[in-house]
Amino acid sequence: TLQYTVTKPTPYFVSCMTYGCFMPAYGPQLEQLGADFATDNEKMYYCGAFILQEFEPQQKHIYVKNHNNWDAANVHIEKIERIYNAEAATLGPVMAQRGEVDSASLSNDILGEWMEKNPDIVVRDRAIPDYSYFYAFNFNPQYDAEYEPENWLLAVNNENFRQSIMKAFDRLYSMRAIEPNDPESVLQYTVTPATFAEVNDTDFAKLPPFEGVEDLYYNPEKALEFKAKAIEELTAAGCTFPITMVITYKSGDTDWENESILLKQQLESVLGTDYINCVLLAGPSESFLSKTRRAGMYSFMRVNWGGDYVDPATWTDPFAVVMNDDGTYAGNSYNKMDKMFDTEFADTKTILSSYYDAVAAAKVITTDTAARYTAFATAERILLDNAIVVPYFIFPATYRVTKLNIFEGQYAPFGMSNLRYKYQHLHDNFITVEEFNAAEAAWLQAIGQ
Repeated sequence: TLQYTVTKPTPYFVSCMTYGCFMPAYGPQLEQLGADFATDNEKMYYCGAFILQEFEPQQKHIYVKNHNNWDAANVHIEKIERIYNAEAATLGPVMAQRGEVDSASLSNDILGEWMEKNPDIVVRDRAIPDYSYFYAFNFNPQYDAEYEPENWLLAVNNENFRQSIMKAFDRLYSMRAIEPNDPESVLQYTVTPATFAEVNDTDFAKLPPFEGVEDLYYNPEKALEFKAKAIEELTAAGCTFPITMVITYKSGDTDWENESILLKQQLESVLGTDYINCVLLAGPSESFLSKTRRAGMYSFMRVNWGGDYVDPATWTDPFAVVMNDDGTYAGNSYNKMDKMFDTEFADTKTILSSYYDAVAAAKVITTDTAARYTAFATAERILLDNAIVVPYFIFPATYRVTKLNIFEGQYAPFGMSNLRYKYQHLHDNFITVEEFNAAEAAWLQAIGQ
């Protein structure tokens, strides 16, 4: 029996059990191996559905069924071989056609061709609100001098400038690269995604503090009003125009690259190239996060965060709401906004202090779920009203060809359930649209929708 004892009231604790950091490990082995624990497949013990038989970083992982698992009867796949390829988005569908892999995602640039030639086997995943995608303004630019990071720092700390970008951002237009068929179905108005959590039959994203939140976004006329105010204030502060705005995306991700192109087109179209110059920067395909977002190699970039447990507190984690013993705030690797406490940007510091204080006040409410959720909604609204971040979407259900029936697998809007292969069967042929639709209908009926 594994027993946990919480040191303070934690209303969401049970849902934490689905996350990786709570997976059990054998204490004596941890002590013996120290930092070497789990660095390869022979330096950990296994109690899950599969055992990692072979581990070759950046090459392949081989998993075999754990016949000693307590529920081995529901593990139907004997062996999984995952092949690494930096060009998987391009080569995966070709390998699927040749029978070399059992599943492959289809990017939008090839989807039309596949729908035309193989309409019976192109199916979709489930759109799952476990990750929220939003655009972040970087408050600590660390890119080359040619992109004028100091000029950007002046601009990003001006609220009228941020508001001009937020109001000029036609999110549905840019999202055509990601979800051309039904972008409104995944569009989000809050960082905490809709349907993630609810209280008293009310979705968190619909709580009173979010009333009218839809009005914060795309509005070209207001964008130009904010532009005029920003030019006046930033000119007085020593800012020069146009302001270089580095938009970073991942190399090899065709959809993301196309999205960035659309973003550049429409922002410059609304605001004018006399005001901003959007520079597209292709980040590396490997170690992308460490070399771009965490390194501060962007001005305005699409980032994402996944919920770790069922509570709105999990959606505050990207913004560094932990106070150190000395009264300072712990750093974050998203928009670096905590860095502003060491600067002279008084307006930004006031906004951030109000947000951090609101989050701290929400966290101490542990016995009244409605009050707790409302307090977290109030805190998040501070970020939105002041254009610190721009909510975007939950990732659309991707198109793919696959021999797995995803509706046999586990589902949750948080944690790691969706990554598990337990309960799933590997079919002899690619799942057909008819089979997919029947499985989806049965699943929806089973969950009461």
